[in-house]
Amino acid sequence: MIDQPHPSPGTSNTSLWDVFARRAAAHPDREAVVHGSFRCTYGELREQAERTAAGLEALGVCPGDRVGMLSYPRPEVVAVYLACARLGALFLGIGTRVNEKELDYILTDATPSVLVTVERFEGTQFGALVDRAAERHDIRAVVHLGDEPGGPVPFEAVPARSVARPVDPDAPLSIVYTSGTTGDPKGAVVTHRGILTFSALLRHTPVEAPRILSLMPIDHIGGQGNEVVSAILSGGTLVQLPRFEAGAALDAIEQEKVTLWQGVIQTMLNRLMAHDRFETADLGSLERLWWVGPLPVSLAERLAARIPVVGTSYGMTEIGCITMTDRDITPAEATRTVGKPLDDIDIRIEPIPGHRPGEPGEILVRRNPLMHGYWGKPDKTAEAITPTGWLRTGDLGYFEDSGNLVLAGRSKLLIRSGGYNISPMEIEQAVENHPGIQLAAVAAVPDPDLGEAAHMLAVPARGHAPTEEEVKRFLRERLSSYKIPKSVRFCDQLPFLANSKLDRRGVQQMLDPRSDSPAPVPSQEER
Repeated sequence: MIDQPHPSPGTSNTSLWDVFARRAAAHPDREAVVHGSFRCTYGELREQAERTAAGLEALGVCPGDRVGMLSYPRPEVVAVYLACARLGALFLGIGTRVNEKELDYILTDATPSVLVTVERFEGTQFGALVDRAAERHDIRAVVHLGDEPGGPVPFEAVPARSVARPVDPDAPLSIVYTSGTTGDPKGAVVTHRGILTFSALLRHTPVEAPRILSLMPIDHIGGQGNEVVSAILSGGTLVQLPRFEAGAALDAIEQEKVTLWQGVIQTMLNRLMAHDRFETADLGSLERLWWVGPLPVSLAERLAARIPVVGTSYGMTEIGCITMTDRDITPAEATRTVGKPLDDIDIRIEPIPGHRPGEPGEILVRRNPLMHGYWGKPDKTAEAITPTGWLRTGDLGYFEDSGNLVLAGRSKLLIRSGGYNISPMEIEQAVENHPGIQLAAVAAVPDPDLGEAAHMLAVPARGHAPTEEEVKRFLRERLSSYKIPKSVRFCDQLPFLANSKLDRRGVQQMLDPRSDSPAPVPSQEER
């Protein structure tokens, strides 16, 4: 085994609410959140968060209860997140790409007692969707937000303030769902102490009181850690956008003097640099930009020509940011590696059985603290975390002599597409309920916009001749939009190994004949 040790500094012995309260007391007039014409200071945000905590408490929310919130990024999300931190409740973020079936799964799994929801967004009536779901589940109350972001969360009755109570730093703070190779999403339970380790990321991006462009989905660990918590820890300002649009992002950077943008994906950068104002927009305030996922060297070089410090990082929902590139790294290096481990991370490269010496191994990582585990899934937790505290990432990699980590494939089969992890098995299981499909297999194909995209091979059932659009329409009724395969190709049979298991490498080569990358290491289910 190859170890890359790093000493683990002491973590904070405090809750997120305590950190926020100290920040609000020290800088009550500093701007905390900007969303369009709405602005609020740290002092005003504290008042809003305390009022929200009181409203939730009046609805019966107690320590350990889950509070679900379906929304796009808006000021009320920050208030509800902090209110949960004050009460010792768990924040359950639900993004606006969810459909009714997935919402049912989350509500069945996490069993929230209260739901807060936007009324509508991008043509979808989420208020009605949540009301229907609440009738099917034991939901104590549903709170509907107003159309204009920034108003108080509209509780029917709100006491003067919530009951102040100490919250253990190791108590759960949020549940963040992450895809898995089994197809069923797993809820990673993140603690107060765990989310505060995102301060390690800020030590590598020392922008004082940063103005952070905030547009990650609220069900993403980056939206919570890289944006909300990073802003609180640094006394910075969240400049929120409800969604990514290239022109709106350029406007926000110019008008709000954004200094830090994290978690940017290739899809966004493609659209940003294709915008006719990219070369002329005033980006002088933007000191640092960090992307995630694959990126062509040509794009990285264009970024570096306009922004002083650019780079990338590698992380997981279960443990947060793992590595980050140095500020002086070249664009070519930053597109080949994911940087060096953060100070409080240990990384171990475990050889893969059957691989020759010197070949990439599985990346195992360790940090104190780690997530509590997967909500209600002790067996999955035991599979992911070794008895000595190492998290199996399922990614393959190796260290260069420079100390930079290079990702070299995956032992798990997740597809990383446009900032989302997609489980091939989830799509396969969904489409095989189609009466016209006998078998199906999904694999990643490199995509110039998304980094990777899901593509499908399908064997029609006897006597059926389904079309590509028919299959996609069937899946849209069952899966989030980002999980729909970019293409569906039909064939007479799928490739299988001698042990009668699906040949994933063969599927990949059928979908992408140009692929010369090593096959993913089979999962335990495939061996």
